Amino acid sequence: MAFEIKEGTFSLFNNNNKEAGDNKPAYTGKGKYNGEEFAVAVWENETKSGDVYFSGTIKEPYVAEKRFDNIKREEEEEEDELPF
Repeated sequence: MAFEIKEGTFSLFNNNNKEAGDNKPAYTGKGKYNGEEFAVAVWENETKSGDVYFSGTIKEPYVAEKRFDNIKREEEEEEDELPF
């Protein structure tokens, strides 16, 4: 059974692709609220006095477009434009 996010919660995971000095989030994950899934990204920051704090974003989940589908749609559109 696949992991399912419960309503009103989110899960974060360490971003293994983050490198020192880059702008990638330290943690990424998913959540669910009002039946809608969302993506979460969290950055670890430090104040001038040295206190650590976290900031983040909540967005609609990223859905990668399939390249094959895009090519197929373009071909269909070209076919529709033919005069015969």
